[in-house]
Amino acid sequence: MDPVKEFSELREELEKISEDLLGHLRRLQEVSVLQDPTFKAWQKTCHRVQQELKSEMVRVAVVGPIKSGKSTLVNALLKDDLMKRGAGVVTSFVTRIRQGKALKANIHLKSWEEINREIRQALVLFPSSSWSGKREDFDLRNEEHRQQLEKALRDLPIEKQLLQDTLNPSMVILSSYLKGYGPLRALNPSDSLILTFEREEIHQHRQFAGDDILAVFAKDIALEIETNFGRGNVEIADCQGSDSPNPLHLAMIQDYLSVAHLLIYVISSRTGLRQADFRFLSMIKKMGILDNVLFVVNCDLSEHESLQDMHSVIHRIKEELALIQPQAQVFAFSSLFLLLGYNPNRLPEKDRWRFEQWLKEEDLVAFSSGETDRFHAVLNDKHTSERFSLLLKNQVDRLRAITQGLSYWVNVHQDVLSEDEDKISGISERIQSQQNRINEISAMIERTLDGEMYQIRQKVGRLLDVFFDSRSGPVLPPIVDCIRGFHIRYDHYAKTLDSVGLHQALFDVYQDFRQSLDVFMAEAINPVVIKFIREREAQILDSLQSVVSPHAAMVNEALKEFQSAVKPLGVAANYESQGTRQTMDLDEVKRVARLEIHPATAMLSHSSNVRTEAVLRFGLNSTVSLAKRLIKKTFQSRGENAFQALEHAVKRMKREAERSMMFHLKSYRENLKFQYLFKLADSLSIRLYDCMMDQFRAYQTDLGRITKAIREKELDREKTIELLGKVQNETQALGHRLIEMNMGIDKIKDETSDTPG
Repeated sequence: MDPVKEFSELREELEKISEDLLGHLRRLQEVSVLQDPTFKAWQKTCHRVQQELKSEMVRVAVVGPIKSGKSTLVNALLKDDLMKRGAGVVTSFVTRIRQGKALKANIHLKSWEEINREIRQALVLFPSSSWSGKREDFDLRNEEHRQQLEKALRDLPIEKQLLQDTLNPSMVILSSYLKGYGPLRALNPSDSLILTFEREEIHQHRQFAGDDILAVFAKDIALEIETNFGRGNVEIADCQGSDSPNPLHLAMIQDYLSVAHLLIYVISSRTGLRQADFRFLSMIKKMGILDNVLFVVNCDLSEHESLQDMHSVIHRIKEELALIQPQAQVFAFSSLFLLLGYNPNRLPEKDRWRFEQWLKEEDLVAFSSGETDRFHAVLNDKHTSERFSLLLKNQVDRLRAITQGLSYWVNVHQDVLSEDEDKISGISERIQSQQNRINEISAMIERTLDGEMYQIRQKVGRLLDVFFDSRSGPVLPPIVDCIRGFHIRYDHYAKTLDSVGLHQALFDVYQDFRQSLDVFMAEAINPVVIKFIREREAQILDSLQSVVSPHAAMVNEALKEFQSAVKPLGVAANYESQGTRQTMDLDEVKRVARLEIHPATAMLSHSSNVRTEAVLRFGLNSTVSLAKRLIKKTFQSRGENAFQALEHAVKRMKREAERSMMFHLKSYRENLKFQYLFKLADSLSIRLYDCMMDQFRAYQTDLGRITKAIREKELDREKTIELLGKVQNETQALGHRLIEMNMGIDKIKDETSDTPG
């Protein structure tokens, strides 16, 4: 049986058990004297379990260079040609796909504030003579502003639209925004931040995935499909090409990789591994997630003359991968052949002809099919099953604590209702004395967690200070070196200085500086920051679990003592130990606490702000004034004087950039400390405490209300005992089923851990 399907069925059963428990609690609450504060806590846990079971996702990121076949592989996994193949390189988002009730695409758009801010940054030191460079209030919605910018772009020489022999990203952004404004307004006249395309309109999302003039307006595309990929628990992401020339695209990929559970790296058999691949894989290694990667050699069956030729290509790729990842799991098959094979009778003529030709290559097809089966086995079993088992076991343990507590609570009240008033008072007093011990342990656990939280804040705070230290940390000194190491060559800018002057030369320098720092931030700094954050998250969780584990043993022992103490009173307390280590899922805790951080894009946005501030701060006027003074000197050539003025401007730009970067990194450090890591620690501490208290709550029940009701004849004993008996039987049945589910989860996990890779 498919393990993913088994986990899906277990998840659905858990949802039903949770709903059944809620029903039992509601039935008990209908009897006024049975109402108990504990019920609200249990109901809250049941609702949270249901929400988390529905919202939990195993995230799979499909990455690789442009034109490697990522979108084709995603389509093959979805068994439908939904993703636009060969999307443009300007798109600045990750396309996410998950199962939904209906086929639709949600396009999350940038706000007008974000759009205008991005345009203003691209306009810093804009060199066109028809652009003043002083407009800081640019608004794309303003027709006059658009007309001014259109004229400025038309007046700009073609060489000014290039940067290092490629299209200048700033020029592409400006041009795309201007061209795309009209089509966007036609699609979205109400300025909604989310555009939705459903059913027959679903393919309109491709306009944003593959058309540059609309792609710049989007920051995320989320598709919901009706196919059963992952049985509703898997989100697959088609990421932008890892060799995109825009560093922001790489930063956005990094942010998704930091939350992904599995990466599929696609390599084209036509090109093999290139320098860009090794650079990207080295970055993944710096992030500390290389062990989570499956490699797919996407084979072009038309490219290889024979199976032997294909094997030689695959062998070379494996040897090269071993330099970075000796234990790499590599699969080689044709994504396009797999995709076309799902609906061969409905293919366009060209694709049908190609598919029929490939079918004649029996040995190639047999090899590709075998590798496809092996890939699906590893994808579905070994990796997703490990994640699913953690998700389900956490929820099973939480519901088991409730069934045990509810079973005890019902037992106590059944026994109390069966006795006379004098004996009830004795039972209540003896139980109260045992509850005092439980309350002491609860208070001790709370104090211990508070103490550990203080230590965690101190430790994490020190590590953050060291990490972002301006002299010896791994972040700021390299950034400073990058800024200081940026040099300009006279011969590179001489032509611009002579022909169009200092203003446009300064724009060229600024663009080169901006690109070099962006690339450095994306490739060298972001991976280090992401790895640091992941390590701190794990450290916080380990620290809290290490102090809670001994107390978990104390909880188990206290409840066993409680069980022994109340047994002579005729009160049944069938407590079963749930282990001494609380399992906790970081993703789940972060989602419930609404904690989210985008380290890569946040770091990159700081560098963008730095450069904008630096240029605007020293001002163009000071540079031009200096140039005029230098040019008046007669003993130097005009060109040398102009270049000297340019060098002076660059020195000031670099000084201001360095100063601003130090300020922004300090701000980023404090935000990371107080708004993310400390809040994560608080949320984990609360969750761990609540999980342990779930086992205690039923044993802290107050029998005073029911004792009073019995004394004052306000309770129908017979009907209440009957209700309690029904709830008890059904609760115990649910408890036994949860134990069986735990065993089933372990069995599936053990079976899939033996799956050959």
